[in-house]
Amino acid sequence: MTELVEITQLQRQIVDLREKFTENPDHDNVRKLFETLFELLHKQRKCKLYEDAIKTYEEIIDLLIHEDCFNTKGSYWCGHTLPIHYLGEAFYYYTEVLIDQENFEEASENVGKALDIRKQLYDDCSYALKPIYGRLLGNSYRQVARIAESIENMDVMWEYLALYQEMYESNASLTNAERERRFLAECYEEIGKTAERSEEYTKADEYYLKELQEYKDLANDFDLPELSMLVGRSYQNLGISSEIQAQLFLAKDYYEKSITYIEEGIGREEYGETPLFSRESLNFSCEKLANCYEQLGDLAWNKNEFEEARGYYEKSVSVRERLLPEDKSNETLQALGRGYIGLADLNWGLGNKALSLEFRKKNISVSEEYFELSPTPEVRLFLDESYIQMAIALSGMDDNKAAAEYIEKAFSSCEKLAADLNSGFAIRNLACACIVYGIICMETGEKDKAKDLMERGLKESKAVKNDSFLDWMVTYVKTEASDIIDTSFIDA
Repeated sequence: MTELVEITQLQRQIVDLREKFTENPDHDNVRKLFETLFELLHKQRKCKLYEDAIKTYEEIIDLLIHEDCFNTKGSYWCGHTLPIHYLGEAFYYYTEVLIDQENFEEASENVGKALDIRKQLYDDCSYALKPIYGRLLGNSYRQVARIAESIENMDVMWEYLALYQEMYESNASLTNAERERRFLAECYEEIGKTAERSEEYTKADEYYLKELQEYKDLANDFDLPELSMLVGRSYQNLGISSEIQAQLFLAKDYYEKSITYIEEGIGREEYGETPLFSRESLNFSCEKLANCYEQLGDLAWNKNEFEEARGYYEKSVSVRERLLPEDKSNETLQALGRGYIGLADLNWGLGNKALSLEFRKKNISVSEEYFELSPTPEVRLFLDESYIQMAIALSGMDDNKAAAEYIEKAFSSCEKLAADLNSGFAIRNLACACIVYGIICMETGEKDKAKDLMERGLKESKAVKNDSFLDWMVTYVKTEASDIIDTSFIDA
């Protein structure tokens, strides 16, 4: 089921729940209605349907100021009405939307409202509920840090990350429960990734090691396959950080350890040894395993060890192919397509052109499925790019008839997206489509059409405003079609 279908189903549920709420605004109807509204808002944000998400937020706020909602009998939680709790949630989720839209001024205003409510709830709640409200408050501290990072106020960012860490460490020490300790490990990972984005790699490694140790301790205390996978994912974070710092031998060691732990956890779960928390968690770990193989392939490629790289890439693709029937998410389809492209490029470089073509066909099949599930302009850009790459490959094998079929699939779409989006990616696709189509026309004897297309392609290349891309396209045209087109006009 796609997320867009899930959104439609949630909207139908909300219509029914609002009717029940109007008829009888008791505790259960209030809770079900708001939980469904927040789930809808979350999915709309995830799909970047920001206008719809804002409408859902406004609907939540409208309900929260409804007199019947605030006076509902039995809707008390932790000494406060459910609406007060949900008001804090509404401000929190709306802040997430504002951050996505880079509206940091309003986001700062909104997160302050959420903080005020969550501080009140945390201060007033019972000891038993401190971990729940502590976690909510910690998440708001993290939001402040994200906003500060976005506007490059690093002092404020680290101040609030420290508060976020302090709250999660307090929760873990209060209960020593497996759940709260996992949340603490996730907190360490989040701070590590923030440090990595800030290019503070020593600090990033410090927090990744804290994350690793927390998961190792948990794996010793609770014999669950998911915890083995989480240890593996911690090693992967360390591997990525080491690779960024050009510590390639260390990165390889971390990736290999990551694979060992993730495969152990996946193997135990697949044989039904211990129930896993969720299928989603297993799918996520499979994707991390595929990433590790892909990263080892990249390391081998960069050392010109192409056969070793191919082995790793094939393992990466194999994991994702096995994952696909269970997880047809946009991320999995996009990652699988990327794996096919990598194998296509590698095999082409090794002279295995027929095999390279097969991987390009697989990439197109996945890209078409991806577009069918998410028919957005952004996804169409990737599909058009796949058609263009296939046309280039077929033209290079002198199969210009088949090459023309693929470039024609992309061409009108490239023109429309370049006009509608006016983005560098869209204009680049159009530039490539023009030049590749021009070269195909030249090979089939349509020289006037070829000349017009390639001149247009070079002009579009210049509009991308990327010197290296323009140089590459000019060189490509000079190599393939110097007898029918003079590229000197591009310097004018």
